[in-house]
Amino acid sequence: MQYTIQTIIFAALAAFPAAIYGQGLSGNGTAGMAFPDGVVPCSQFPSQYGAVPVGITSGGWSGLQRNGGNDDAIGECQEGALCSYDCPAGYSKSQYPAAQPASGESHGGLLCKGGFLYKTRPEVPQLCEAGSNTAFVENLLAGHVAVCRTDYPGTEKMSLPVGLSSGEISPLTSPYQDTAYRTVKGGRTSAHYYLNKEGVSVADACQWGEEGQDLGNWAPIVLGASYVDGKTWLSITKNELNPNANLGYNVRIVGKDGGRISQDCRYENEAITGQGFGDGCTVAVQGKDQATFQFYN
Repeated sequence: MQYTIQTIIFAALAAFPAAIYGQGLSGNGTAGMAFPDGVVPCSQFPSQYGAVPVGITSGGWSGLQRNGGNDDAIGECQEGALCSYDCPAGYSKSQYPAAQPASGESHGGLLCKGGFLYKTRPEVPQLCEAGSNTAFVENLLAGHVAVCRTDYPGTEKMSLPVGLSSGEISPLTSPYQDTAYRTVKGGRTSAHYYLNKEGVSVADACQWGEEGQDLGNWAPIVLGASYVDGKTWLSITKNELNPNANLGYNVRIVGKDGGRISQDCRYENEAITGQGFGDGCTVAVQGKDQATFQFYN
């Protein structure tokens, strides 16, 4: 299921200038600190180096992989595990092994070895890398909205939360495709986010869901974001796993502070307006102009 949704979004956002590791949004200075291999114990979450803990596992890790499989059930970063993590809004995890499974699954995070944490992409000294700082989400609804990013490469669980209270706006990471993770076949990748119904908590939304729940990987709408060829590409797509689900509110992409967008793209009255790939619409945002996904009635 995960790969099919990614295929849709990658096709919509395909084909950028190099990302500047550890540099980006103001107020997130720790994201620029180099991570020292073999110093931080596996029992300690590396918040001081820019990583952001989540509530998915007891140790704050966003995902755990051991022996080639998803092992979130262990709850803590243990010997031999890849331990994945979230980053500040506007940033992406920078650590993942160069050698990835031929099956198409993905692995990502820090490696727990000999009781200490090690980078898995040592050429990048920081744990988090800045996105393009061109995409945002804004909640114009009365209630809370949970936006859940897929932890990719990694468990591919939608465990990276952006929780928005009424009236709140937040950066949304739009990764540079030229330097972001590539699939085992060399395919470029983008960030995608599961958009949940109004009022669903982050704790409930940013988990694997079940059929009929309309949350988690069954959430009605998927948002996509990336930056390539001097433009930001943003998309709104129905979740093909659950195409008949209704979100219950509207979503539109608008230029922020005069940002130029290529077309009208919105999900309104449970239908998508605008051209795109599959059952969705995609916009190009010119240069370093900014644009916002707005949630509204």
